[in-house]
Amino acid sequence: MNRPSPTLSSPPANTGEATPTLPVVGRQMQALLVELAAYARLDETVLLRGETGTGKTKLAEWVHARSRRAAGPFIHANLLSVPDSGQEAALFGVESGAFTDVRAQRGFIRSAEGGTLFIDEVDKLGLPLQAKLLRFLDSRVYQPLGEAQERRANLRLIVASNRSLPEAVAAGRFLEDLYHRVNVLSVTLPPLRERLDELPAWAAWFLREGATAGAPAPWLSEDAERLLCARPWPGNLRELHNVMRRVLALASGEVDAAQLRRALDPAPSGAGVTPPTVVEEEDERAILLDAARRLVRLRLRRGPPEPGVRDVGKLLNALVLIEAVERAGSLRAGFAALGLEGRVDKGNAARDLARARGGGKKDAVTRLCGSIFNQIKQNNFEYLKKYPERLSIFGQR
Repeated sequence: MNRPSPTLSSPPANTGEATPTLPVVGRQMQALLVELAAYARLDETVLLRGETGTGKTKLAEWVHARSRRAAGPFIHANLLSVPDSGQEAALFGVESGAFTDVRAQRGFIRSAEGGTLFIDEVDKLGLPLQAKLLRFLDSRVYQPLGEAQERRANLRLIVASNRSLPEAVAAGRFLEDLYHRVNVLSVTLPPLRERLDELPAWAAWFLREGATAGAPAPWLSEDAERLLCARPWPGNLRELHNVMRRVLALASGEVDAAQLRRALDPAPSGAGVTPPTVVEEEDERAILLDAARRLVRLRLRRGPPEPGVRDVGKLLNALVLIEAVERAGSLRAGFAALGLEGRVDKGNAARDLARARGGGKKDAVTRLCGSIFNQIKQNNFEYLKKYPERLSIFGQR
């Protein structure tokens, strides 16, 4: 049977900037690409910021393809795949015989001559290598290990980070001078949960790309697409890609919501449990940090909180506790979901819940948080449930 005419599965409107490198472009990304297109014409360093899996590598390739260096090579320098002891040689190159049993290596910089060098996760490089990279950016001169003469490079540099570089500078993990050197033309990629108009189209694209040659690709029903858009996607495009690979293994033809749930949660005993996702701790923290910033902006606009509602950390604890019990359907199940089952065993859970509800103060709490906390509950409840100890980011004392 032929696939019915899709609605949500259609690519988002106005995707004129879509390319084989970046096949889906929604409204937010389209505005960002206008800015990047202007940057691409220059030869300055570009800094791409965004959570893991948001598509920074694809965007770097997009910039390269629109630059005056498009005919040159695009080199992705994945230095974190190289042991620390070999990263300098991987970046700058090494001459044969420079060390015992060491073979000659061109290095990423020389390989990118005339083109673009893309260094991902630049914030995770060690400080000694950061210092050498800073010197290279200042002079465009480098010296391969074991070579007597310096070389001058002709390339464009794009770097990416999924962490806050100012925070890394403050923590002493990133050189301040290097930060100012790479933060010339910078853009921030929004996470997938803020690009919902792209979600069904990306899912359809992953299904088409992964389908067996000659076989029709599965497609998502409207109910499945609504389920897709209801998730927070902390792993962004990388997580979505993994889910669609499971869909390809489990289903064919039209994929309904029930089939999609099996792909979202492949564990046999996982009814009602969020599927495990490989997400870096820093990116999980970013989910809460983003919500905290929104909450603070709201508080600054509205002025001082209502009397008796002052500690945002306690406020958040109260709402998470109430939500856990209401969702789980019982006091014990709700407290257990938050790792607090011991409070039930000690007879303290009912008192904790009563305090959280505040004897009728829940309305004041809701007015304080407004739509911001509703978003936290919808998008990040499973995260808060799994990591309740990390709520200190909201000011818990």
